[in-house]
Amino acid sequence: MKVLIAGDYGFLCNQLAERLEREGNEVYIIRGKNGDKKNKPLCKHVAFSSELKSTKVEDIFKSIMPNTVIFLGAFDEGLWNKKENKGESEFLSGLINFLRCSNMFKVNKFIYLSSAEVYGQTINRAMTELEEAFPNTIRGNLFLEGEALCERWEKSYGLNCLSIRMTELYGARQYNTFKTDFIMELIEKTLNEKPIHINKDKSHSFLYIGDAIDAIYRSLGSTVSNKINVSSNELLNEEEILQIIEKYLGKKTTTIEHVKSDTNSVILDNTLAKRELDWTPLYDIENGIEKTINWVKKNLKDLGEEVEVQKKSKTIKAIKAKEIWDKVYPYLENLVVFLLLLLFNNMFTYHPIFSSLDIPMLYVVLMAVLFGVKQASIAVLLVSGLYVSGLINNGSDLVGALLNFQTMIKIAQYFLIGIAIGYTLDRRRLELSMKDEELDYMNMEMDELQKIHDENLKIKEILEARLIGYGDSFGKIYSMVSKLDMLHPERIIPSAVDVLMEIMKSKKVDIYSSSSEGSYLRLAASSTNDAPRLGKSIRIQDLPELGKSIKKQKIFTNNKLKEDMPMMATGIYYEGNLIYVIFIWDVPFEVANLYHANLLRTVAALISSSLNKAYKYLEATEYDKYISNTKVLKPDIFEEILNAKKIAMERKVSEYSILQIDYKDELENAANNVDRIIRDTDYIGLDKEGNMLVLLSNSNEIDSSIVLKRLEEKKLVCSVVTN
Repeated sequence: MKVLIAGDYGFLCNQLAERLEREGNEVYIIRGKNGDKKNKPLCKHVAFSSELKSTKVEDIFKSIMPNTVIFLGAFDEGLWNKKENKGESEFLSGLINFLRCSNMFKVNKFIYLSSAEVYGQTINRAMTELEEAFPNTIRGNLFLEGEALCERWEKSYGLNCLSIRMTELYGARQYNTFKTDFIMELIEKTLNEKPIHINKDKSHSFLYIGDAIDAIYRSLGSTVSNKINVSSNELLNEEEILQIIEKYLGKKTTTIEHVKSDTNSVILDNTLAKRELDWTPLYDIENGIEKTINWVKKNLKDLGEEVEVQKKSKTIKAIKAKEIWDKVYPYLENLVVFLLLLLFNNMFTYHPIFSSLDIPMLYVVLMAVLFGVKQASIAVLLVSGLYVSGLINNGSDLVGALLNFQTMIKIAQYFLIGIAIGYTLDRRRLELSMKDEELDYMNMEMDELQKIHDENLKIKEILEARLIGYGDSFGKIYSMVSKLDMLHPERIIPSAVDVLMEIMKSKKVDIYSSSSEGSYLRLAASSTNDAPRLGKSIRIQDLPELGKSIKKQKIFTNNKLKEDMPMMATGIYYEGNLIYVIFIWDVPFEVANLYHANLLRTVAALISSSLNKAYKYLEATEYDKYISNTKVLKPDIFEEILNAKKIAMERKVSEYSILQIDYKDELENAANNVDRIIRDTDYIGLDKEGNMLVLLSNSNEIDSSIVLKRLEEKKLVCSVVTN
């Protein structure tokens, strides 16, 4: 399944992406342009840097064609964890854009993450989905409007929308310094012995991050729509939460300041989620806080917050100082140039060379060229004042100097030339700046389209490789499996191990044969000489999860990565009955996905087809295989099976032992006694000299001695011929 997550990297996004990828889904993330690129999920995913309201979102949808879209909404750190908080303006436009694209490209399910803030008021009971919401914050109103948009899109266009309302999240793996998580804030302050402000009358309803992600993942495959509450159904006041933190940190807080607040968290009724999603919260508040603190101690220890805050504070101060300097610098430069002009003018006013040069006009032109209209205006005022002061020094009064016709003409010249040049150059600079911005935007668009193109090209190359000549292409699979078209199962099973190793990229493959009633498995062939991890004999009831999948004729996948279980397993059937079970142990992580599960299903079906042909042949020739009225194989048939066992043993995929029976009674009686003791996978036969032999499949010297002892208890004289 292709899952597209709309929202920036962060606490919920990262762990949700990892869970989705671990479950075999292809994960794509459309994240903001200003997010933390270092804080990204530790899993395979494709990320696109784009604003949620951008037109590029449509191109991304067209490229990947997602099956499911998860809009992080209330839990998108890229929208809400900024001081400038642009989330309010971007939130609804981004949601509408994603709803439009989801409907356009026929997305199967649209999941929108809302918040308990939509309820607003504090009520002393759990709120159900049917309760009317009265948000009392701007964000709460925005989240409620988002739910209404999803509902309208579902009614108008048939888009399958689900709004998930969640309470406050907390838990491990929070690397961002801007924390909205009250619990992590208390942990950090307790560790660093900072003053703690709590309100013992204020309550919180917290949900552990792992439980939240599990609910979201389960909603992908559910039929529930409209809206659903996901919460822990717990409500604790801040003093109780602090006591739990002190308990697991093993230290008391030195300073506690009690503050007053009239607001409490709303507790949500999770009955519908439990019923429809088959979900229940696994972590209560104590277990969740303990797990979070253990992670903090292991990964962040003292969190290093004070050092980071100091560094950040210094950086902010330096940036602000630079911004102030950049604004003041042109004015200082203007003033310095004017002072130099004043000095030059006083020194050389009456010099014969400079007397005809209008130095103030040059100054005005210089300021207009360098800094534009604003600085040119200041320069005009300064030189005008300089000109008037010169007239006053020559005996004129202030009023006369200002009303002098020559003064007006001079000031007008300064003004017209300075403003005209400054305005022209400012306009030119603005045009160039707009062109540069347009060029940057087009380059950014080009980069995004190039990323989409590269991703499409990569997918195209993978598909081509699978179709043409790749190790697991259909042609290759058929050519390898066609080698199994033999006339006896004893020859097919060892060869099937080699085929599975090559196709499934695994070095450890076991094939077990099933008992007639399907309750026991016995090792038939293995790719290594090591002792099988589960032993040579297995009871199906000891492996309930695997047995359940095999019974339903499905592929078993070890999603929980249990060391004592195979990574994948599947059954081989004949006329509806289980005859063999394939165990794949060491599948590389990068190929343990849905594609390889389907690949195993295909290969198992082809092996089953080869075995069915062999069994049909054996059934057709069964009348000619045994000595009359016995289960003793004739010499040529027994020799054929023995040769197959020898080949398998030489290839080190299985082993065998042979016992010789010295019977005194009739052959029929001796054979019946032996048949009661040996397994379904063992054979009784005669050699060319007429001796009765017992072929013990996948048995070594120790195994054969056990059978030997049982035969002797039946008064049968026997001995080991070979191992």
